[in-house]
Amino acid sequence: MRLPTPQQNEILIYLKKEGKPKHWTDIYENTTRSYYCNEQKYMSERLSKMVKAGFLARAGKGIFELRKQPLQENDKNQIKLF
Repeated sequence: MRLPTPQQNEILIYLKKEGKPKHWTDIYENTTRSYYCNEQKYMSERLSKMVKAGFLARAGKGIFELRKQPLQENDKNQIKLF
């Protein structure tokens, strides 16, 4: 599994501190911003990438929480196909 970027790590720390699922606007308001314009678009993209990478899980529309169990990686040395 890959490591989170500094911006992703800040989101993970915020969600661990809160301890419950949060709406993306709460995450947006309580973390630092790094884009000059259209910051909300980049925040939603970052959260979507974190879900895809296995750091977060969607609890509902626009609501994110820490993943309870990490994603299992596929065995790279697959012996049989079926």
